[in-house]
This record gives sequence, C-alpha cells and structure tokens, in this order.
Amino acid sequence: MSASSGLRGTCDVCLHANNEHNTAPCPVPRCKNRWKQCQVTGGCFKRSNNWSRRMCYACKAHPAVKDDLDFGAQGQRDVTRAQRADYKDTGTAGGDTSSGEMSSPAPSSPD
Repeated sequence: MSASSGLRGTCDVCLHANNEHNTAPCPVPRCKNRWKQCQVTGGCFKRSNNWSRRMCYACKAHPAVKDDLDFGAQGQRDVTRAQRADYKDTGTAGGDTSSGEMSSPAPSSPD
C-alpha cells in the first residue's frame, strides 16, 4: 500500500501530511464516517516501541468493522467534518486507543 493519496493539509491527530494517509469508507450501509490510516511507520508514536501503522481516525459507531476496510479504493477523501469536530471536542479519534495506536505491533527485527 502506498501513500501519496493526494489529500491536502495535515492530519489533526498525528500532524503528518494528509498525503501520507489512506482513507476508507466505513463499510456499514448508510454510514458516512471514514477510517484514516497513517502510512508513516515508526515516527507516528513518540515514546513508543510500536512500529505498526497508526489508525488516526476510526468510525466510533462501528469499530468492529476494522477488518473489512478497503484502503485501496479510488477517490481518497478525508474524514467528515463531524469526525473532526468530535475529535476536537473529545480528543479521541478512534483506533484501539485514544491516540489511535493499534494494539498489535509489528514483529520486532532481530538485533
């Protein structure tokens, strides 16, 4: 999966360029929320050993559909205004933790 999604601006959550993110629509019918995954690994979590990708935004209404997402879809669009406003109000954007860090890190490299 490559970055260069064409999205403009910066991510509210990780502060990386939106161009370094891929988004996917929530697969639940009639749900307008989007999922947003940062493609920068290792630099997203300061003070963390987790080298997996960060899920900056998730659909809070449907967190169980995480395994059914299609980040390779055409027509990358950013998350909804409602999701951004909710993040501003609550400080929680989705993922497995409030910071978006996924709970299963990638395997560590041998020393």
